Parts: sequence; structure tokens; C-alpha cells
Amino acid sequence: MRQKKALAGAGILLFIILVMVIGRAYRPDQDLDHQLHYPASQGDTSTVQDLLERGADPNTRTDSDMTPLLLAVQGAHTETAELLLDHGADVNAREEYGVTALMRVSRRGHTGIVELLLDHGADVNAKDQADGTALMSAADSGHTRIAELLLEHGADVNAKNQDGLTALMFAAGRGDARHLGSFEPMGPADEGYTRIVELLLDHGADVNTQSKYHKTALFIAASTRHIEAAELLLGHGADVDTRPPGSATALILAIGNLEFAELLLAAGADVNAKDKHFGYTPLILAVKGGCTDTVELLLSEGADVNVEFLGRTLLQVATEEAHNPEVVHLLRQAGASF
Repeated sequence: MRQKKALAGAGILLFIILVMVIGRAYRPDQDLDHQLHYPASQGDTSTVQDLLERGADPNTRTDSDMTPLLLAVQGAHTETAELLLDHGADVNAREEYGVTALMRVSRRGHTGIVELLLDHGADVNAKDQADGTALMSAADSGHTRIAELLLEHGADVNAKNQDGLTALMFAAGRGDARHLGSFEPMGPADEGYTRIVELLLDHGADVNTQSKYHKTALFIAASTRHIEAAELLLGHGADVDTRPPGSATALILAIGNLEFAELLLAAGADVNAKDKHFGYTPLILAVKGGCTDTVELLLSEGADVNVEFLGRTLLQVATEEAHNPEVVHLLRQAGASF
């Protein structure tokens, strides 16, 4: 009997100790802090305000490293974001890969939130883990007004990411600056991208700087058939023949678009430059594609009519691949031989 009482007493004592330990470790405000995340992500401003007034920490993070502000911005909840900022939320807090709220909304085109973040001291030149900036995000997405706001607040117009790409290259590539030039036609450029190219050039963007892989903004514009950007770049002194080692020239990339080819030739493009990887010259590519008007243009600019491609003459290429009698006639007229 005494042994049972002793065991019961020990059990009660152990329970009291556990309660005391847990009580010391538990902070009611911890739950309060984490209650902020969901309403912030949903734009539930009144609930967020109530939690903040009760002492919730506006900078507490989720398991995925998101703060209430990052969640609010991700959902484009301007009013909620403003409330969090007014209560001390870190405007430069970063997501898992170093992305800030400003970078996020610059890509998504939320102009009002961009203005809000800038007014609260967001770092306009902060870089993510890939060295990307908010200006690059805006340029890559074609958001003109946001690019303008960022430049007005001191964005570095010539900053480069880890691939050596600048905001100018992103805009010149109209959201496809990594394009390698597959000769696939693309539709008309979004006006926003062209306007951003103009803005960046007006703010001193280096027109001839090269990426990690030796691409220039003009090369990228030609790759994506962004003729409006090419006109602006050439007007600001872009070198028309600069290209990655062994790659195509801008003129070769532009074949298939007569207006683009005319623009580059007028700027002094080398009409006989060869793609060292595939062996194309502009004329070879135009002949293969059966582009009569372009063939005529290139011949008038002094293209070599007797250049060979994979051991064949241009006339052979035209006969076997182009199936275009007009191209064959133009080549013969220019003195091409079998």
C-alpha cells in the first residue's frame, strides 16, 4: 500500500514538473505570430490588423521561409502589404532563393505594390541567388511603367546576372533573352519590350556589352526577330557583326525577315560572314528557304554566289532543296555555276 502511494506521489510530481517545463517553453505569442501567414496570403486585412494589434510579429516566417509581407505581395494584396509595412515588416525580406518582394511584383506587373515598396525603402538593386534584379524582372516581363519607376529610383541599368545578361538584353529578347537562334519565326514584338529598350538606352545602358556566352543585345534581338529593338540598338551604336565565337551573325539570324535583313545590311552587316558551326552564309540560308526577295537583296549587296555548302554549289542547293525556279534564275543571272 505504501509502495502504491509512493508511486502515485512520484507520478504527480513528474506531471507537475512537465507542466512547469512546457509552460516555460510555450509562448502564446508564437501561435499568434504564425496566425498571420494565412490571412496575409488571402488579403484578409482586418484579421491581419487584429493580429498585429495583439502583438503578432510581422516578420515571422513559415516553414518555407516566407514572411507575411512576401505572402501578401505574392497574392497582390496591396492594402495588406501596406498594413504590414506600417507595422514594421522588413521590406527587403527574401524568399528561399533570395527573391525580394520588389523582384516578385516587378515580374508580375503589380505597379501599385512596386510604388508602395519603393516608398518604404525597398533596395532597388538587391540581387537574388542568380544575381537577378528587379529591373531585369520588369524588362523580362515587358512591364514598362515598372521599369521606369525602378530607373527613377536608381536601378543599375548595366547590372548583370550570373549569365552576364543585362536588363537591355532581356528587353531586346522580349522575354526570351536565352534564345539561341533557331530560325523559328516569332510574332510581332510587344510594344512594352520596345519601350523598355528605349528607356534603358536613354538611361545609359551599354549597347555593346556581352553576356557570359558573348551575346550582345543586338544578337539577341535578331535571334527573337525583335526588329524594333534592333533599330533602337543600331541607332545607339550597336556593332552589327559582333557574335559569339563560331556562331551565326545577326544577319544570318534575320534571314526570313526581309525588313530585318535590309536594316542590318544598311548598318553595314557583312553579307558574306559565315556561321562556323553550320557553315551557312546569309545567301545559303536564303536559298535553302526559297526566299526570293531576300536572295535578290543579298545578291545586290555583293553576296558570293559561288560559295559552297557541304560540298555543293548554291545552284545545286537551290535545285535540290528550294524547288524555287525564281531563286535558280536569280543565281544563274548572277553568274552562279554548277
